[in-house]
Amino acid sequence: MKRFVLRDNVITAIIFICLTCCLLCVNLCLVGTSGTTYVSSNIYEGEEMKLSEYLTKIEKVILYKEGVSQTFLISDREYTLILNELEYLLEDAREMPALGVSLDDATRNEMKKDIWVELVFVESQVHNDMPFESWLINVAPDYSGFNIIRKYEDRYEGRCFYVDLMSGKTMKNLHDILSDISIE
Repeated sequence: MKRFVLRDNVITAIIFICLTCCLLCVNLCLVGTSGTTYVSSNIYEGEEMKLSEYLTKIEKVILYKEGVSQTFLISDREYTLILNELEYLLEDAREMPALGVSLDDATRNEMKKDIWVELVFVESQVHNDMPFESWLINVAPDYSGFNIIRKYEDRYEGRCFYVDLMSGKTMKNLHDILSDISIE
């Protein structure tokens, strides 16, 4: 009789541990690293939104050239040029698993070189359970894919989104557009 009681207690303990782990996992999915609770609310007809669909939620674009920046608002011609080209690039692009992880200090140092564009959203967004307030993209003419670095709580940190451009597209046109824009 003792043997069965011991086995029943072990089974009960295992079930308890499993349930505790499940609850912990659910809690981690709903709570960001800062303790801020968020739920993926960017669901479109039962599916995650495509990255291109977020372009309608951008309030300003910041262009960085060799560490110098300029901000463009929705009323600016440059804002429209940049977003139109990004929309073209993303229209048949594939989102792929990203190998990149951004580190805030390293990213800020890299932004002092080359051309970067930051897309700032009206409010915080969530995609694939990863929150962001803006996207940062390094623009090079020969890139046929790129990382979208997420900025959240004023830090460029964490997993990135990776975009694989399709149909032989590269970032050359976007790079040319950004190169032609003078920063005051």
